[in-house]
Amino acid sequence: MRGFIFFLLLIGLVLPLSSWAQGWTAHLSAHNYLPSFFAVDKSLQQAYLVNSQDPDHPLSPWRTLICSTGQKDGDKVKKGDLKTPEGVYFIVDKINSGLDFFEYGNTAFPLNYPNPVDRVRNKTGSGIWIHGRGIPLTPKMTRGCISLHNAEVDHLDDHVFLHTTPIIISQNLVCSNATPSRAVAEIAAGTRAWAQAWNQGKNFLTRLYDPQRFLLSSGQHVDTYLQQELDQKKAHSTWIDLRVRDLHIVEGPEYMVSAFIQHTMPMDVSGYRRLYWMQKEKHWVIVGEEWVPQGQDSQDVYMPSYKEMVEQEIQDTLRQAEQWWAEKKLHHIMRIYAQGAVRGADTGKKAITQRLQQEMAATANPFAGAMTLEITSQGIAVLQTKAQGPARKFLFHPGPQNTWKILAEDVHP
Repeated sequence: MRGFIFFLLLIGLVLPLSSWAQGWTAHLSAHNYLPSFFAVDKSLQQAYLVNSQDPDHPLSPWRTLICSTGQKDGDKVKKGDLKTPEGVYFIVDKINSGLDFFEYGNTAFPLNYPNPVDRVRNKTGSGIWIHGRGIPLTPKMTRGCISLHNAEVDHLDDHVFLHTTPIIISQNLVCSNATPSRAVAEIAAGTRAWAQAWNQGKNFLTRLYDPQRFLLSSGQHVDTYLQQELDQKKAHSTWIDLRVRDLHIVEGPEYMVSAFIQHTMPMDVSGYRRLYWMQKEKHWVIVGEEWVPQGQDSQDVYMPSYKEMVEQEIQDTLRQAEQWWAEKKLHHIMRIYAQGAVRGADTGKKAITQRLQQEMAATANPFAGAMTLEITSQGIAVLQTKAQGPARKFLFHPGPQNTWKILAEDVHP
């Protein structure tokens, strides 16, 4: 802990390093999307467990561990260079049997090196683990892994979780109460745009990717990949509602990672998604991604009842429209109609606006009534019944940020 605190005192003296070969200095500060994490400072040969619960307070480790890293300084570039990679990583497995005790101790946690950005940068090698050791630790004794005392690594997964806890490895680690970089907000907005784009179509998705670097990270052409994903997601329905939960954002050396729980409906698929972002002409673009489906060496992903959640969201939407109708706020009401919506014989927002303007003076509120809901391959079908007057049927499709848009509306026969 003393070394960590002492290093914080030197924050004003730290200068940016000119290349990755010299090592990356990770500048970390609390923000709303930063989860608890495990960090390694190679210069001090120390690792830290850091809670990130309050973005208004500086980060501080609640536990400091002695570690040993690669025999050579600098960021790992190629297989056999005896260097520990620097960046943002995640644990992908736990191994606690069949290990060479002298080399690895009782337990090992493989990391996802090389990650997509490493592949973009043409880094080679593999088999980077956090593991124990059968002999006493000395500084810089590994071939690139991170070695801890056996007693520490044997219980590491009490605090560091498979696929979700970021492992931040740097030559130097600086934690401060500095204002988070603008990139954090930009990546949060970009991730939300990515989720929304799945229901808008491939053209909207493609804009968020860097084709050249995606090819390097995945071996796939981004157009082919996205079309395959869309075909799979829309195999049994015309719509996609992709939900992002527990969004985390972590900064690496000239890249960002957004990691979250992804729920895709109505196909009912859940898992962990990680998007890797780099800058292109001053804009953040996706250069690679990772997907861990639920049940594939992952913790169970909790998803509340989708029908109940959607029912509440659409009910709130119709109640708001009912209020706007009473207040004659037609321009507000039009926000909940999709651009190409069909309402009876009228198609498009312009025609619907004109029709509603005529009806507003003489017609009972069309958004009032009791609601029943059904999830269909065409969208969310809603039947609204009234004590007096005809029932109305609506077809909703997902809008931005968990909102809903009316795609079709008509009088129920």
